[in-house]
Amino acid sequence: MGEILIGIILLILSSVVYLQADAFPVSKYAVLGPGAFPKLIAIFMGVLSLLLILSKIKDVFNKESSFNFTTVLNRYKYPFFTLMFFLIYIKLMRYIGFRISTFSFIIATQWMLGPNKMKKLPIMLVIAIILSLGSYYFFQSYLTVVFPTGILFE
Repeated sequence: MGEILIGIILLILSSVVYLQADAFPVSKYAVLGPGAFPKLIAIFMGVLSLLLILSKIKDVFNKESSFNFTTVLNRYKYPFFTLMFFLIYIKLMRYIGFRISTFSFIIATQWMLGPNKMKKLPIMLVIAIILSLGSYYFFQSYLTVVFPTGILFE
């Protein structure tokens, strides 16, 4: 039942994000505009939320389940910690900037989810550098989105 509630909340959130994406100021130099990417993500999130709701409603009618808190906690510990990392990432972005906070978020998430952590560290670093700098360049150059620079790059 909790997954249905989460699906409904995410569906509402995706609707709000989609509607609020038009509030970004439009630049005459931007190809797509700053609201294009949030709208795309909102549509994707809305479709996935609907699929979650429908699959869990189907599960409710097919079987009865019992609730066990420790089982739920063990099953969803990675999404929970990923959400915590994301909230910290959003909070720190203002202070340390987009590039450093994105790099830190990607490294922390890969470290938590990946096997053989020390052996894969060089690959994790390369992926984090490419994703953080690549996304920064893409958003700055093509979507003309200005990111927080942080205290190191002011």
